[in-house]
Amino acid sequence: MLRKKYSSFLKYRLNKGEESNLYFWRDKTGHEIDCIIDLAGTEVIPVEIKAGRTIARDYFSNIEYYNRLSGQDPDHSFVVYGGDQEQNRTQVRVIGYGNLDPVLAYL
Repeated sequence: MLRKKYSSFLKYRLNKGEESNLYFWRDKTGHEIDCIIDLAGTEVIPVEIKAGRTIARDYFSNIEYYNRLSGQDPDHSFVVYGGDQEQNRTQVRVIGYGNLDPVLAYL
């Protein structure tokens, strides 16, 4: 599922005639972010992609860690999951696979 969503983001970008601006991030202790969207060096948008249809607390641990480390604005941080609810949490925006528009706006 992760590979499929990442590929969808990449195809969306390339079909607009633009180069890839998508990266994967992992630190030496194993924290990782599935997709980092680099906005020409001015801002980065972290996106965690989860297959589950139910929001689980552990979906947020890596992105919360990344936000603390980087000083990232939580309004520009996303967890994409298999469900259909959209939520604004303290450290992240949660969106379902059915409505990727908030993430696609950065691609």
